[in-house]
Amino acid sequence: MAVTDGTFGILDSETCKKLCCEALAPEKNGSAAERRCHQGSAAKGRIVKTTFWMCIVSAILGSILAIGLTNWHAQSQAETGGFRDTFQESQTPVFERPAVGQQNAVTSLHKFTPEELVSIAVYEKVNRSVVNIRTVSRPTSRFSYGPSEGAGSGWVYDRDGHIVTNHHVIAGSDLVEVTFHDGQSSEATVVGADPANDIAVLQVKISAESLVPVEIGESSSLRVGQRVYAIGNPFGLERTMTEGIVSSLNRMLRAETGTARLIHSIIQIDAALNQGNSGGPLLDTQGLLIGMNTAIASSTGENTGIGFAISANNIKRIVPILIRDGRIVRPSLGIAFAFPTPDGVGIYQLIENGAAEKAGLLSAFWVDRVEVSGGVMTTQRVQPRRADQILSINDQPVRTAEVLLSEVEKYRPGEVVNVRILRQGKQIVVKIELAEE
Repeated sequence: MAVTDGTFGILDSETCKKLCCEALAPEKNGSAAERRCHQGSAAKGRIVKTTFWMCIVSAILGSILAIGLTNWHAQSQAETGGFRDTFQESQTPVFERPAVGQQNAVTSLHKFTPEELVSIAVYEKVNRSVVNIRTVSRPTSRFSYGPSEGAGSGWVYDRDGHIVTNHHVIAGSDLVEVTFHDGQSSEATVVGADPANDIAVLQVKISAESLVPVEIGESSSLRVGQRVYAIGNPFGLERTMTEGIVSSLNRMLRAETGTARLIHSIIQIDAALNQGNSGGPLLDTQGLLIGMNTAIASSTGENTGIGFAISANNIKRIVPILIRDGRIVRPSLGIAFAFPTPDGVGIYQLIENGAAEKAGLLSAFWVDRVEVSGGVMTTQRVQPRRADQILSINDQPVRTAEVLLSEVEKYRPGEVVNVRILRQGKQIVVKIELAEE
């Protein structure tokens, strides 16, 4: 409310209070009304002063608390240092201050998308576990001009120096050399190999600082469309990462063994794979190994967007056996060669003294032996109509030689299986004790 002094000027609040005091007590100074007015002003002044000093104290205490929290947070980061190896449930990685001396240290993470942060974290977690493998093979004939060299990838399995790679990377080599992330190299010995699944285990003697094992995940829960990452050494370019998705699951890939064997549970991916990627890890967004890159579908030997990886579950099953025994013991039905028929698989040739021959199965090819004076006369004979046809093993239908091998490998040497055969138009069930291959 505006108050004027008769000249239409606006009075300030102090002037108003003075006029009010004079109106209440026009007597001499020191009257009761005047004392009440002055006492009210003094009380208000004390409240203002108290509020002012409380604000000053609060500001000082807040500053001290903020400085303390900042120092504590910086100290905790300095103690842990580097990128974390774990992810939050949202699969968005959590980073800490990069290690001292790390090249291209991330100074500002907000500029990366969530997808980029995942890719960065996967590489930082696993790249030190990937190794470069160089092989040397001596000349195999006098026409060779010198030793031949090969290259591939591998990964650290444990801190005992075991390295896992593809069998075809080291097959036929006389020297295997492994180079680690820190530039250290060591000659490796072959601990064991399983050509039927294209897996080999090497071992090196090197300082523990060079050995950073990969964490192995689970491949049975993979889904088509899931994002994956491949790290390897294509064309000798060490620890190169590419990314893509799972294109298909449960593919079958023919093993490089010269037989009808198939590798099962193969993962198909579209991440770029090239020469030198064989043996490198295939990873999920958690940085867990879900497979080992092994082959591509290509007529030129270069990437076409169709790659294949051995599943982590096969690796977890086979590698411990290779480390313990050096080889995989497989069952044998005792059939050397087979051919397809409308009803199943026909037996072309049996393994001499094998499980099937001992059980009385018949093949299209056989050898007649007749004792004559001075020795034994042998005659090779072929009669397709004579051959037994295998229809099923333990009630599981068999349509091809590949399926026959796969069904047999579900069992162990010494186990007995029920083999249903078709002989001269009649079905017969024969019990066969599996032998060791």
